[in-house]
Amino acid sequence: KSVVFRPAEIDVIWESANGYTPPFYRGRALPTKESMIRVVALPSAKVGSVTLKPSDFTYTWKKAGGIVNAASGYSKNTYVFQGDVLNPITNLSLTIAGVGNNYTATKDLTVPVFPPRILLYERHPLLGIQYQRELGSSIILPVGEKTILAEPYFFSVLGPTSNYLNYKWKINDVAVATPSKPNQLTLRGSGQVGESRVSLEIENITKLFEEASRFLSITLTK
Repeated sequence: KSVVFRPAEIDVIWESANGYTPPFYRGRALPTKESMIRVVALPSAKVGSVTLKPSDFTYTWKKAGGIVNAASGYSKNTYVFQGDVLNPITNLSLTIAGVGNNYTATKDLTVPVFPPRILLYERHPLLGIQYQRELGSSIILPVGEKTILAEPYFFSVLGPTSNYLNYKWKINDVAVATPSKPNQLTLRGSGQVGESRVSLEIENITKLFEEASRFLSITLTK
């Protein structure tokens, strides 16, 4: 008696389908509560020396134990769904079957959600946005001007100046008028020595839980 084993494996990639990341960002957009989440299955199996394509399989997606009929079927290796507001994770299960059910494999996975973040960068008048260096928690401000640019990582918007984003800038806990470019604030050093504090809150007015805050300590020098 001869038995032939044909192993099949499934690699799964997940990311936010509508989360914002700035230019040159090398990572994936992390899903947040209420964001759209994309899960892509990449099965690996061979017939002889020929590697089967993802479109050669039938996919059965399960969410919380129940089959998602709309997302399941032949060649449907991508599943897009909205993150759960109440649960910090989503449990999924995927079963793939090759033509004639010669190949089968099952994958269980957990997709977490993450809070959106605000990262701050300097916008240099000559060199542009200094994406290679995030400002951190404090900066030194001598005499002159420095423009701070805020990037709303993972918010469910197309860009940082979306009308869905509400920016609230404060200096020493006093609200300042929203700049014409709401994600950019220009600070001016007066030559006096001291400390100052800049804070920023961003909220997505279309999402109940999509908000973030950031603080920056300013050291004023001559």
